[in-house]
Amino acid sequence: MPPGPFPLPFIGNVHQLGSNPPFTMDDIRKKYGDVFTITTPIGDVVIISSGVLAREVMVERKDDFAGRPLYFPAYELLENKDLIAGDYGPLFQFRRKIMLLALHMFGEGVRTAEERVNREVDWLLKEIEATNERQFTPKKLMMTTTIRVITNWLFSEKFENEDPVLKELIDFDEDMLKLNCQCGYYQILPFLKYFPTEFMKTVAAVRTKIDNFFWSHLKHHQKTYKNGVVRDIMDALMYSYQKEKAKTPNKDLGTIDDLRFLVVDAFLGASDTTSSILSWFLLYMIRYQDVQGKLFKELDEVVGRDKLPCLQDTENLPYLRATICEVMRHSVFAPFSAPHKAIRDSVIDGYHVPKDTIVFLNHWKIHHDPKEWDEPTLFKPQRFLNTNGNFVGWNTLPGFIPFGFGRRSCVGQALAKMQLFTMTSRLLHQYRFEIPDGEPEPVFDGEISAVRYPKEYKLIAKKRF
Repeated sequence: MPPGPFPLPFIGNVHQLGSNPPFTMDDIRKKYGDVFTITTPIGDVVIISSGVLAREVMVERKDDFAGRPLYFPAYELLENKDLIAGDYGPLFQFRRKIMLLALHMFGEGVRTAEERVNREVDWLLKEIEATNERQFTPKKLMMTTTIRVITNWLFSEKFENEDPVLKELIDFDEDMLKLNCQCGYYQILPFLKYFPTEFMKTVAAVRTKIDNFFWSHLKHHQKTYKNGVVRDIMDALMYSYQKEKAKTPNKDLGTIDDLRFLVVDAFLGASDTTSSILSWFLLYMIRYQDVQGKLFKELDEVVGRDKLPCLQDTENLPYLRATICEVMRHSVFAPFSAPHKAIRDSVIDGYHVPKDTIVFLNHWKIHHDPKEWDEPTLFKPQRFLNTNGNFVGWNTLPGFIPFGFGRRSCVGQALAKMQLFTMTSRLLHQYRFEIPDGEPEPVFDGEISAVRYPKEYKLIAKKRF
C-alpha cells in the first residue's frame, strides 16, 4: 500500500482529516507525497493528488478502479441501479451504454437542445432585468435556471414562475447535497440509520420526491411514448433500452422501470455542478473586471450587438471557453472525485493496492499542481489558449480533469458544455456584473460540500447597451 500516517485503533486517521478535507489534510500530502493511504473505520482509502497518477489510475488501469463503494444512503435511494452510485459490472456497463446512446440521440437534434437552453436563458435574462440594477445574490437564480434546463431536456417539462414543483426540485437538489456532506457518519456508524434523526428524515423526503417526480414522469412517458419519436432524453432512454435489450433478450438487464434512477443521475449531475460553476463564474467576473472586459471585446467583435450569441459562435469565442475552463480549475467546485473502488488487486505508482480499496482523486491539488500549472494560484484564462490565441481544448492539458475520464467519466459533458457556453455568453453579452457600492469585495471561499458553491455574495447587473 502507499505510505500514510500511523492509524489509531478504531478511528484510524479520521482525527487527522480536519473539518474540510482535502483542504484541511494537506499536511499529510506534504509529508507522504502525491499518493498516500489513510485508514478509516470502514477501510483503507488511497488519495491521489497528481494529474499523472490520476491518468494512470483512470485511463491506463481504468477497469481496475471502475468500482464504486456502496455508500449509504445513495445505494438505498438509487437501489444500485444508477451510474453515479452504482457499482461496476455488466448492469453498469449496459446502463452506461444506453445513457450514452440516449444522450447522443437527443444531442443529434442539437437545434432542439439549444432552443430549450435559450428559452430558459431568456427567462433568466428577464429575471435579471427585473432587478433594475439592484443588488442580488446569484446562487438561486443559477440553480433555478439550470434545473429548468435539465427538466426540459429530460421530460419536456416547462415551469411557470413560482411553480411549487420547481421549488420541490430545488429542495431535492439541496437535500441531496446535505446528505452527501453528512453521510460519512453513517458509513462509520451504520446503526445510526435506525434512529429518527434529521438526516434520516431527509432521506425519507428525498425518497418521496424521487417517487413523486421522477417515477411519475417515467410512467407518463411509458403511456405516451411513440416508437421512434424522441421528445426528450426520457424518450431516448426508453428507445435505447428497448433496442439494446432486444439484442440479448435472455440476459438479466433489469427492467425499463430502472430508467428512473438514470434520470435522477442526469438531474443531479447537471443541476449541482453547472449551477455551482455559473455561480463561481459570476464571482470571478466581478472580481476580475479586466477579464470581463476582454470577454466583452471578444463578444462584440464576433457576435456584435444586434443578436444574441448562439452555439455556432463557439469556435470563434476562444477566450470565453478558456475563461470557463479556468473558473472550473481555479474555483475547485468539486474538491474530490466521487469514490472509486478497486475491483481487483492492482498497482498505483508502484504500490500494491488490494481489491476493494477506495480511491479518491484530490481535484484541488491536481488542479493546483505546480508541476502541471505555471503559477497555479493565479487566475489566468490564457493558460487555456495556445500561442495563436486558439482554445487548446477541454482534454489537452494533462492536469485538467473537470469531467473525469475512463469508465466513470461524465456521460453528459457535451450537454454541460453547451449549457455553460450558452448561459455565460448570453449573460455577458447583455450585462456587466459589478460589486455593489458599499459591499465588501467577496472572497473566493467555498461552502463545505461535495459540490462547492461560493459563499454567498452580492452583485449588480448593468445593461451593456
